[in-house]
Amino acid sequence: MTWAFAFGDGTVSRRSYTYDGNGHLAGLDDTLRGPRRFALDTVGRVTAVVADRWSETYAYDRAGGGTTTARWPDAHAGADAQGERVYEGTRVMGAGANRYVYDGAGRLVRRTRTSETRQKPRSSTRSNPAALLTSTSTASRVPE
Repeated sequence: MTWAFAFGDGTVSRRSYTYDGNGHLAGLDDTLRGPRRFALDTVGRVTAVVADRWSETYAYDRAGGGTTTARWPDAHAGADAQGERVYEGTRVMGAGANRYVYDGAGRLVRRTRTSETRQKPRSSTRSNPAALLTSTSTASRVPE
């Protein structure tokens, strides 16, 4: 399968996907970001992503639940989420240095990140009764 994004008369980006014999995504070639290949376990879950200058790895618990650890280059976004995973049922309660709180409807309402200095920057969200996001705030408490 190939997707092409065009502007005017020229193609801006092209992305091609490849799948294994079981229909699982095995790789993609992207004209802007380069090729990526996916290593899968026996049930089709991604255990590694390999690109030109970086890679990611994932491990899963033996019972077939969620990831137990995740690693990728520190220079990539979300480096603070690398490491161990903590679950309550299917909800991710912790990922690396991040801890998550959900409301009764299952929406993420707070993320707390613990740094090496033990400071705890927070970000919070608010939703209206129709479950639409109405505001977010960061550690500085400034609404966004």
